[in-house]
This record gives sequence, structure tokens and C-alpha cells, in this order.
Amino acid sequence: PRLLEAQRGHRELQQLQQQQQQQQPPAKAKETKVVVNEDYLRNLPHASPLHIERLGLAQQHAEHDGLDLEALFVDLAQDARQQAWRDDGLLPPLPLGSEGPRYSFARRRPLTGQEELLCQGLPVWRLSFQGLSDEQTSHLAAGAMPVPAVGAVLCAALAVVDL
Repeated sequence: PRLLEAQRGHRELQQLQQQQQQQQPPAKAKETKVVVNEDYLRNLPHASPLHIERLGLAQQHAEHDGLDLEALFVDLAQDARQQAWRDDGLLPPLPLGSEGPRYSFARRRPLTGQEELLCQGLPVWRLSFQGLSDEQTSHLAAGAMPVPAVGAVLCAALAVVDL
């Protein structure tokens, strides 16, 4: 009988705690307003709030850590927790399936598709982009493999092959 009483008392206590939790309003998430310098948004008029937030977080991080803003590139498609920026002049790598714009703080605008191809080592001055929109060129850049990486794979293959 004592064991049954203890179990019943435990169940009643659990029910009471559940009722109290349901009656309490959920705790509000702490909202932090990210501020972005207006100069950086001038050439990004159709930016989504998410892109603006990611741009602001990268700017905030760069200023806090003393990074070089003129060499900062931000991948606006990636979450800020994925370290979607670099300040060494190199582009952050695109995750598989991502085609988001990459923002240059030096140019204060997203990179064009031709600029992204150029950053990957492709000789854009030799290519004809006639009939391609910038969006299509950016799509090509997202799917392209950097020329130095292709060269390294070819060198490794030639080193292994017995000719």
C-alpha cells in the first residue's frame, strides 16, 4: 500500500508540474538587432532580411576581431554559424547545392558571375558570355571546379599512372 501511495503521489506531482508549465507563457527569445552600415546595402536593394542579418553578423564579427574589412567576402547563402566569411581575400567555399550570392565589402556589392569565375582561375577574358545573364553565369560559377584543384588532380593522376 505504501508503494502504491508513493507512485500515486509521484504521478500527481508530475501532473501538477505539467499543468504549471502549460500555464506559464513561453520565455521570449532574446532578440538582438544587427546593424549594417548603409554603404554596404546601397548596391543590394533587393536583399532579404536574412541576407542583411548575415551581412551584419559578418561585419560585426570582423570589427570585433579586427579583421580587414576591405578583404572580407561573405557567402550570404550560408548560415553565420558555418563561418561563411573570409578576410584573406579568398572566397568562402560554397557548400554543395548552394548558389547564394557572395558579397565583397571592398566593392560594397555582390560579386558578378564573371568575377566568381575569375576567382576560381578561369580566364574570363577568353570566354564569350554572350546570351548569358549574370544569374546564369553565377550558376556556372557555383558548379565550376577551381582550376588549381583540377590541375592538382591531373598532376596526381599522371604521377600515379605508369606510362
